[in-house]
Amino acid sequence: MRRALKTATIRCALRGLSLARADRWFAEPALGVVLMLHRVRPAPDDPFRPNGHLEVTPDFLDRALARVRATGARFVSLEEAADRARRGFTDERFVATTLDDGYRDNLVHALPVFRRHGVPHTVFVATGMVEGTASAWWLTLEAVVRAAPRIEAVLDGRPLSLDTRAPAAKARGFDRIARRVDVMAEDDRAAFVRALATAHGLAVPRILSAEMMTWDDVRAIAADPLATIGGHTVDHPALATLPVDRARREIGLGLDRLETELGVRPRQFAYPFGNVRAAGRREAALMAEFGIDVAVTTRGGLIGPREAGDTLFWPRVSLNGDHQTDAVVDLLVSGAPFRLARAAGAVRRLIPTGRRGTSAPDHTPDPAAGGAAPV
Repeated sequence: MRRALKTATIRCALRGLSLARADRWFAEPALGVVLMLHRVRPAPDDPFRPNGHLEVTPDFLDRALARVRATGARFVSLEEAADRARRGFTDERFVATTLDDGYRDNLVHALPVFRRHGVPHTVFVATGMVEGTASAWWLTLEAVVRAAPRIEAVLDGRPLSLDTRAPAAKARGFDRIARRVDVMAEDDRAAFVRALATAHGLAVPRILSAEMMTWDDVRAIAADPLATIGGHTVDHPALATLPVDRARREIGLGLDRLETELGVRPRQFAYPFGNVRAAGRREAALMAEFGIDVAVTTRGGLIGPREAGDTLFWPRVSLNGDHQTDAVVDLLVSGAPFRLARAAGAVRRLIPTGRRGTSAPDHTPDPAAGGAAPV
């Protein structure tokens, strides 16, 4: 399977870098790091885990935070990170921690770990996912494939019939549909997954209610002195694919709803999906319109002098559920994979390949490149 092959390839590459002690020899000079998480919960027994890359266990998070602190880095809020970057503080490397979407496990499983380590963190909440009005295609598709012994749908204008009884068949079916759904226009994507859920006896609001925080949960996590709530739109669209007025509405309505529920208007924001297809300079300009102080992408990298003055387009380091090892944490926080990837890219640009075009998009995230994962 495509995702399994990519995961194995990345795992081998990371292991090779670890054995070579790349974190020591190719560490990137930087002011700080912004960690990116989504879900934090015990590993489920179900072998069908197509979105497993988006979740880490509480035990891994506990180890990762301890390991990062042991480097001498200072855990700060995202707001303080932006302030330190603007002021050019270089006395110690900062680490800001973020979680995207608003999953209930952020409150149940992640918050106790953050409290134990005294780590500030920002939770970016997509209000439509909390209220059950968003389509959340990756969750909806997973729920449908998990529940159905056979998938019947029309995809790209052609009938699709997939046997999804066995876990391996479910994984293949999910990947086959996800590759196409991932690149659909927003409205087409939402319509497809809603129709797919309905045809297989499921309802999107019920799927979301099982996974996401309620408003009471959001208020509970916001009340903790270590936590900050940030904006993440209403329906979690790829903003760069929308007309500017619609993108502006998604951003503004999400911030308005959070302010209504919490009494505080967020000054931090995470671009949904956050990759090159989903966020660009236009979106950064919209952040400035709404008075956002710091906005984060899913593009991989550390915060160096170049990024310090561009707080509306910050990269992050993904703690990927497919690579939950101490060695990977050391590598990613050192910045070595990003530094080496840039060097390799520069070499490739100097050597003509004779090829044209691009490969098909992939919804699987690369922990060393930010990836195109739903975030």
